[in-house]
Amino acid sequence: MVVVGVLGAMTMFLGVLLLARLVIPPLVGWLGAVLSHVPGLGMVARLVSENARQVPGRTAATASALLIGVTLVSTFTIGAATAERLLYDELDESFPVDGIAVGLSEADQELLAEDSRVESTAELGIAEGTLTGADQQESELVTVLVADPQSHADMVRHSDFFPEPGEISMSADTVGQMGVGSSLTLEAEGSRLP
Repeated sequence: MVVVGVLGAMTMFLGVLLLARLVIPPLVGWLGAVLSHVPGLGMVARLVSENARQVPGRTAATASALLIGVTLVSTFTIGAATAERLLYDELDESFPVDGIAVGLSEADQELLAEDSRVESTAELGIAEGTLTGADQQESELVTVLVADPQSHADMVRHSDFFPEPGEISMSADTVGQMGVGSSLTLEAEGSRLP
C-alpha cells in the first residue's frame, strides 16, 4: 500500500512539473486580474498578471523551482521523523528498561528516589539459583530477578519484556554459554522451572 502511495505521489509530482508551463501562467494571470480589483493590491496584481502573460516560461520555471524545493524539504522532514521513530522503537525493543541496580543500600535507594531525573522505580524479588542444561553436564549459578507483570508494567517500554508463565528471560551471555534452543532447568529457593 505504501508503494502505491509513493508511486502515485511521484506521478502527480511529474505531472504537475510537466504541465506547469501550460497551467501556471494562465492561472497566475487570472488570479492577478481578480486581485487587481482589491484595494491596495491593484497595481501589484496587474503587474503580476501582465508578467505571467508576457513571459509564461519564467512564471512556470519559478513555480517549478518552488515545487521542487517544497517537495525536497517535505521529503527530508518526513524521512527524518520516520527514521527517528524507527530508532526509538528499536531502542525500546532492545532496552526495555533504562537500568537495573542490584544490591543498593537504603541510603542509595533514598538518593535514587529523590533524584529528579528518575521517573519511577520498583523493587524486584532476587533469588540465587542454578541453571542446568538438558544434558545435565553444565550448570551455572545465576541471580534470578522476579518481577510481577501487573505491578511492574509501567516500568517497561513494551509488554513483551516479561516472559510468559513457565518461561524465563536470559542475557545473551548466558544463552551463548548454555546453548541456543537447548532445554534448561532453573532451580531457585526450592522452586524448579523445567
